Amino acid sequence: MTPDQFLERNPNWKQDASELCGLTVLRMIKDARLPTPWTDDTVTLIGDLATKMTLEIFEKHRDQMGDAVFGELVLFMGEEAKRYANLARHGTELAASRRETLQ
Repeated sequence: MTPDQFLERNPNWKQDASELCGLTVLRMIKDARLPTPWTDDTVTLIGDLATKMTLEIFEKHRDQMGDAVFGELVLFMGEEAKRYANLARHGTELAASRRETLQ
């Protein structure tokens, strides 16, 4: 399969990659039981690990995607992982704030 055929068969590859990354971040957070409040280093670590784990899945399709599309995926996944990690950070801070309010 050529990169053009890959894109033709998988027009929503960015959306699929984004959803997979989001699920990876959520699973990591659930499994890790990270202390709060999160630091910027925590967010960076989660983002980096989620990017690595997600790219390992897409590595199987690298030949089909071609170097240009795979390179775009690498950059995209890095940004998506950071975005999801920051959303998760905000969510944990909000949940902690609500727990304090209820006590």
